[in-house]
Amino acid sequence: MKTHLFLIFLVAAMALPAMSCGSGPSRRDREAANTHAASGDLYMERGEIDEALRQFDEALRLDPNHLRARFHRGLLHSSRGDYAMAVSDLSIVANAGIIALGQQGLWLELGFAQIQMRDFEAAIHSLDRTILLWDHENPFAYSLRARAHYETGDLDSAIADFETVLQLDPGDIFAMMNLDYLLGIRGR
Repeated sequence: MKTHLFLIFLVAAMALPAMSCGSGPSRRDREAANTHAASGDLYMERGEIDEALRQFDEALRLDPNHLRARFHRGLLHSSRGDYAMAVSDLSIVANAGIIALGQQGLWLELGFAQIQMRDFEAAIHSLDRTILLWDHENPFAYSLRARAHYETGDLDSAIADFETVLQLDPGDIFAMMNLDYLLGIRGR
């Protein structure tokens, strides 16, 4: 499922423009950063993750505010299980707040990485943004948020999220099992 999620974000992220925030690098460095980011995109499409990361690293060395390179690098770090780096990169992009395309993927991937880092409160915030602002019919987002609610001790919210998952996807065995477990804890 994680690989599938990554591929969805990869497709959405390819449409992101090469944006930078603030000022700093020279025009020449920004252009070189765009070239490295575009190369990183191509390597990422071909599944050459190490080379894609090298290209994104170089783009960010030249222009630390290159948001597309940072977003893609964050996705790659998450796909490799380096959630601390993923959270770092994706948080910078999220805090820039200027990317129109890929926002849903950004917040969902950030929430997923935050759960892996056991930062459940932050994950709830990120997943709230995904659900409330972009995709209120995404069972995976509700399932992730349910886990985060459970981990913070908010069983009622976890139950509500798993119930929503089952409304959206009645055959979701994972949600059924977790909902039964939570209802058993609550004595329902």
